Amino acid sequence: MSATAPLRQPGSMEQLRRHNLHLVLRSVYSGAAETRAELAVVTGLTKPTVSTLVQELLADGYLSELGPGRSSVSGGKRPTLLRFEPRARQVIGISVVGRRVLGVISDLAGETSALHVRELEPDEHARDVGERPVRDVVSGLLPQLDAPLLAIGLGLPGSVPGPEVAAGLARRFEVGVHVGNQAELSALGQLAYADGVGHGATLVNLIVDRSVEMGVAMAGGRVHYGSELGALTPANGSLSLAETLSWDAVRSRVAGVLAQWRSPASVDDEGSAVSYLRLRAAAELGEPQAVALVAELAGALAPVLAWVVAVLRPDQISLGGRLGDLGGQFLETAKGRACDLLPPEELEKVDLSLAYTDQLSAMGAVALAIQAELELLLP
Repeated sequence: MSATAPLRQPGSMEQLRRHNLHLVLRSVYSGAAETRAELAVVTGLTKPTVSTLVQELLADGYLSELGPGRSSVSGGKRPTLLRFEPRARQVIGISVVGRRVLGVISDLAGETSALHVRELEPDEHARDVGERPVRDVVSGLLPQLDAPLLAIGLGLPGSVPGPEVAAGLARRFEVGVHVGNQAELSALGQLAYADGVGHGATLVNLIVDRSVEMGVAMAGGRVHYGSELGALTPANGSLSLAETLSWDAVRSRVAGVLAQWRSPASVDDEGSAVSYLRLRAAAELGEPQAVALVAELAGALAPVLAWVVAVLRPDQISLGGRLGDLGGQFLETAKGRACDLLPPEELEKVDLSLAYTDQLSAMGAVALAIQAELELLLP
């Protein structure tokens, strides 16, 4: 060996073993193989290596044996069929959005068995949430586990997740903690688990709340990312998107409209989603100021829709956050305004939907944790 030849690090063999273990598990999970012989063909691993890895996965409960399958054309011993066991482990997914922390328990197939919600205290803020509210939700879910906890996934608002929160949770609960952007995980949750969304689709999730965030999931969930758009300034205006669309920017105007329509009591101190629901009701009843404000908000959202379609060519765009409470007609109005900026046929190809942000983000956190721990993508 030359003096400059790289030395094999002690951890590299363990990394290779884990990679091969996940490769075998993923092949059964996806349906690419259901016997040891098929696994050897699909993975390119030797039969003895496959047998060793399968034995480990059986011992850990991730796989089970179903019994003999069909014999080959040449006859011989019938192979033993293998099955992925989604209930071998459970994952906790956490979403921090608005004024609350929502957590779910899920198995490895996305089937949820418990939900826990904690409202944030007046001195706690979603955009710089500390460890305590998240820890409380995890602690509330732990007694409801009926399988070993694999990991925790955490969705936080903003473009920079909270590494300190994740590190504190990992130390306290002694499992891996994986953190992502709220909008990113909401998109991933929809792609992974929502009905009517093709796994091969490109899905964009827009969350308009205290800021404007975008999350993208594509390629069966193998690619996902998120970012804040609030600082962007539309070409036809001097105000940023956050200054135009976010709740902080419009809450006083919504309060004014509702005060004219009914009473100031329609808006609470934090500006809950009830306010947008009542603004929507007022607009649907033809209250002029409400109609004008909803139309203005649709016009402000239109350039965002046009930009997303022009750059990302998504199959679906979902709208979450408080703005989503203005409903499907609001979204269609924004789409119509976006047709002034793009050829209408480009937007006709895109499905628009509304998203229940916090639970979808929690499920995206589940998918993120499963990917990180087991390298399992969408089947």
